[in-house]
Formats: sequence, structure tokens, C-alpha cells
Amino acid sequence: MPRTASFAACTTALLLLWITVGPFALAQKTDVPQVAQPIPESTIHNLHRLGPNLYSGAGPETEVDFDALKKLGVVTIISVDGAVPNVEAARSRGMRYVHIPIQYRGVPIDAQRALVAAVRSSEGPVFVHCHHGLHRGPAAAAVCAISTNLLTNAQAVAFLKQAGTGSQYQGLYGDVAGFRMLTPDEEKSLPPVVLKESVEIGSLADAMVRIDALSDELQARLKAIDSKAVPTTPPAWQDEATQLHEELQEAARLLTGNADLKQKLQTSADVSLQLSKSAAPVTAAHLFATLKGQCKNCHAEYRDK
Repeated sequence: MPRTASFAACTTALLLLWITVGPFALAQKTDVPQVAQPIPESTIHNLHRLGPNLYSGAGPETEVDFDALKKLGVVTIISVDGAVPNVEAARSRGMRYVHIPIQYRGVPIDAQRALVAAVRSSEGPVFVHCHHGLHRGPAAAAVCAISTNLLTNAQAVAFLKQAGTGSQYQGLYGDVAGFRMLTPDEEKSLPPVVLKESVEIGSLADAMVRIDALSDELQARLKAIDSKAVPTTPPAWQDEATQLHEELQEAARLLTGNADLKQKLQTSADVSLQLSKSAAPVTAAHLFATLKGQCKNCHAEYRDK
């Protein structure tokens, strides 16, 4: 076959292959098992279908988003985010909200029980969300999927990777990997589960207590490491720095009425994120000193008055 004819034949074959499977192939992450079905055409970001009656994604923000959930047949919306849910938007479309806020460090037993109760009491499809639909939401949805026999624990962990849950959130991964249904006797020994449309979130003062405690843990971790030690990947202080980042960022996101303090919290969150990714002890120590200075100035301006 002449070279030009051969090239034309190869081009035609490649074009036919692209038309047939190209878009689908690009939509898949070849390095991550596809446990759930992505729904990229939805206005809900990072939307996945884990089964006939279970979805996970980012929080609905607009009327169009709530309409999209209604179109999917969703009956119950479960939020594990710290923000107050838009209960009225859900109600007006015949959907109910269940608010089970969790933190980035994991899915505690009380939240696990509430998630199971919410799924079991739903009369139709359930949508689980956090803010961005990347970390807490997929972990909560994974617990729901295991409890309803949609996924095994191993498949649920694979779903977290597919949804984009950060590998630094070992608490979320660990709680999904280790989740199991409680026995009837275990359930009887615990208080009854009470599901609420909206849960009152702790005050900024409560968040500051957690932030101070994490800061102390991080300082102790860094002091125990020789500044001349060989850099490590992942950093030995990653867990504490990551949790501190999320607490600061969440406090900044939920804070209203004080733009200056909000910006200061976000700036500190950015520094703690850099710290979580820094593998060199000497660099980590420098970033922590910067962070402590920011906290000290903020305390002097707001807390210590």
C-alpha cells in the first residue's frame, strides 16, 4: 500500500475510533476504578450515581440545582456540610433535608448512625452532599452505600478516590474502610437517632478552641522533629496541618458580618495548606512561625480585647 494511502487509512480508523469511544474514554480516569457513574452534564458539581437510589455531589446553590435534583427523583437531601441548608428550596419541591454536619477528620459513629437512619427512612432516592462534593460528602455517601449493600468497603474506598477525596484525609478513608453496621444489641445501648432538617453549628469561639488545640499539636509535632532531618513524603506533620487548614477555611467560609476577620482566617488557612505540603522540616518550621504570628496578631485584635 502506498505511504499516503496507508496514512489516510490510519487517519480514518483513528477518526472512527474517536467517534465510537473517544468521548467516553476521555471522561474516564484510567488510573482510578470507576465505581460510580459520573453525571457531568448536571449543574450539580462532581455529581455521581452510586446506585439506583443514591447520589453524591456538591451542595445545591441555585434554584436550577434544586430543580436538577428533583428531576433525578431525589426525595431526601443529606448535607454533611457546616453551612445551614436551604430547607425551603427543598420543601417547595417536595424534598426533605437531613443535616448531619461532620468535619474532615472522619465520620464519627453518631454521624454514621444518622446517615444509616436517614437512608432507611427515605421513601425514594437520596442525594448526599458537602460543600464541594469532594471529601466529606463522598465519605458520607460511601457509608450510605455500604449500609444499603450497594458497595463493599473496598469499593467504597475506590469511590472516594474516584470522587477526588484527598489522600491526606486519612480519617475519612479509614472510617469508610472500617465501617460496619451495628448489631441490634449495640444499637440498644446507644441513644435514639434524631434527624433534623438543620443543626445549629458551634460558634466561632468553639472553632477557635479546636484551632488552638490543633496548633498546639502541630507545634509539638514539629518540635519533635530535627530541623536537619531528611525531608519526608508525605510530611510527618501533614495530618495536623491539614486538619488545621480545614478548620481555618471552614471558619472563614461560615463567618458572616466581618470581612476583615474572614480574610485573616483564610490567609492563615492558605499558610497551613502550604505547611501540609512542605516536606522539609526547616521550611515547615518557618511556615509554622508565620502562622503563629498571624494567629497572635489576630488574637490581639479580636479575642484578647
